Amino acid sequence: MSSWRALRRTGRWATSTDSGHAYGIRTDDAAEVLVRVGMDPVALRGEVLTVFVAVGQRVERGQPLAEVYLELLRRSEQDPTTVLVVTSTGALRGVVPVVAGTVAAGETVVEIHQ
Repeated sequence: MSSWRALRRTGRWATSTDSGHAYGIRTDDAAEVLVRVGMDPVALRGEVLTVFVAVGQRVERGQPLAEVYLELLRRSEQDPTTVLVVTSTGALRGVVPVVAGTVAAGETVVEIHQ
């Protein structure tokens, strides 16, 4: 199991797929982030993760957002790659990747410059 703490700012859980494999967060300072779990979301059918928040709910830095059952993903031969995309880049000064590849829990993935 792997818990996510994908947010370093406060904001709102803006959107989510029915299965919970993809969701969007809009931070208080207007950065918009899209997170997608797995490379074949149709095959996931929502069975490999539990989402802890609902659309419109306020989310805080460090708050667990979802729990992904990585072992179940691997046993079903699904790629567990998770993609994080900052979608509001036109309104930002920059988005700088901090790490590439496997990321440990709590590790910063990108820096967003307003």
